Amino acid sequence: MTRPAIFAALALCCATFNWFVPLARPLSPAPSAADSTPRITANSVWAPTPEQLSDIRRKCTEGDPAQHETCFLDAMKSSGASEEALAFVKEFAANGLAYVRAFRDTGHVDIAYIEYLFRANDLDGVLLVNGTPPIIDVDDYKFLSKEDLRKSADYATFLQKNPNANVFPADRYHTEQPVESSSDNGRQSFEVDYLILNGCHACARIGTLVVGFDFDESGRFVKTRVLKVLTSDDADRESAEISEEDRPMLSRRPEPGSPEDAKESKIDPTEIHSKVGTSFTIILPANHTTGYSWRLAKPVDSNVLKQLSETYSEDNSTRIGSGGRELWTFEPLRKGTTDIEFEYARPFEKGAAPVNTAKYKVEIK
Repeated sequence: MTRPAIFAALALCCATFNWFVPLARPLSPAPSAADSTPRITANSVWAPTPEQLSDIRRKCTEGDPAQHETCFLDAMKSSGASEEALAFVKEFAANGLAYVRAFRDTGHVDIAYIEYLFRANDLDGVLLVNGTPPIIDVDDYKFLSKEDLRKSADYATFLQKNPNANVFPADRYHTEQPVESSSDNGRQSFEVDYLILNGCHACARIGTLVVGFDFDESGRFVKTRVLKVLTSDDADRESAEISEEDRPMLSRRPEPGSPEDAKESKIDPTEIHSKVGTSFTIILPANHTTGYSWRLAKPVDSNVLKQLSETYSEDNSTRIGSGGRELWTFEPLRKGTTDIEFEYARPFEKGAAPVNTAKYKVEIK
């Protein structure tokens, strides 16, 4: 990542949560309006292709922001999304445009995995659904607070040693998390992990916080509670048996200074040698499911080069969110030298610095 990109990411990511609900206080009865909330099921899942998502993000960020939801819903409907999938988008729209990408039936209270369309930061989210209240976002500021965290002896001790500690969402992508458990009397608990970072979103990880979300036998939310606080070393030991293929990631957005995949790290300048009339193709590793794609940082010299095509090829993998490659083909028009510069960014993040760059020096004979 370029130095300006790191600074931009630091500026963007340094907001922290301001959570506010006592850890052991039951919620008051939910309003009756909650009963009208559509139930979220496996039928609420929408599975667009990376190309569809990329097109939607480009098209639906144009024009009046008030029309973005309508544009998104129209695009979903055209792609064959179910009425249940559309209903979720409408119901959740006040919190941001997002769709259900996966669903886990865990009993009375279930888990919905969502992806936000236009977020500048973590794209993935986890919702505890179909209970009372009908939707709980585990990363909503309402469900934890610094004051309540300090009531945990383990966290208070950790905070004494790490006074700059702040809590952020952990893996919200893999559908094995959070861990759900049910008691014989029908009560449910969900273990949700959070990253403890040394200050801001782009700062070093110093631990993991595990919080339980408890529900009674009727599916009513009762309380949150700190289950354990792990140092970085403890967290690494607990996850040692997780294969690299399944290792949880903070989100599908490459983090500053720590790309989500080594193949998407900084690409060194490369020299290309070609001849007039002989086309060549530049292959760039990419993952369109993240919303990122390559683009020309500046127009190519039209006197020397002509762009013939730009295509995306997804890896042959069954893993959700797997990446692929972009293939950029050019035809040399005349002898000479020129540069081709690329940047890896989200088209809908206006003004945001790219998270990766690539530069090629082309010599044509």
